[in-house]
Amino acid sequence: MPREGGNDALIDGRTFFAGAVAVGASVAAPRAFAQAPAGPFKLDPLPYAAAKAGTLTV
Repeated sequence: MPREGGNDALIDGRTFFAGAVAVGASVAAPRAFAQAPAGPFKLDPLPYAAAKAGTLTV
């Protein structure tokens, strides 16, 4: 239902601006969140066998 005043736009300026900011932030964000950091840090191996995916032991 269109608002009074005859403005039949699909989105208003505020919604467009919020969408543009969200898209810009996602493009500007670094893409290396899931990668191991480069540096002197190393995890020791587990002292037990790792569980296989999809199994749960209590």
